[in-house]
Amino acid sequence: MVPQANAAVEAMIALVEQKAKELADLKRATNVMCRQLRQPEIYEEGEEEFGGGVSRVRPDQFYGKSPIVAAREYLEVRHEAARPEEIVEALVRGGLDLPAQNWSERDRSRLLAISLSMNGIIFDRLRNGSYGVL
Repeated sequence: MVPQANAAVEAMIALVEQKAKELADLKRATNVMCRQLRQPEIYEEGEEEFGGGVSRVRPDQFYGKSPIVAAREYLEVRHEAARPEEIVEALVRGGLDLPAQNWSERDRSRLLAISLSMNGIIFDRLRNGSYGVL
């Protein structure tokens, strides 16, 4: 992707995340109001965090963690299996320093798949190439 387009996509992602946070805050405020009025809450706790199988990742969520620990945490929060490319993308967005692991950008998905496969007690590889947490 060209640098300008990449910057534009990053800006849009930041805007979406900001709006999602605002929406989550409004939902929480509505639930507080319902509790004060002794009415049932309208929104389920955490419903704003995940949608369509894609979870938002905090910029520091995986900082200082190993790829295996970070991948496990991501898949547990996601509540569904994901392809290695998706996992790598989320881990990088979450602050995991893959260059410090000597993982080149070209080989990250392959290296993650190898690492997940070597930890069969924690991860399971599905027929479609996705990995999930056992």
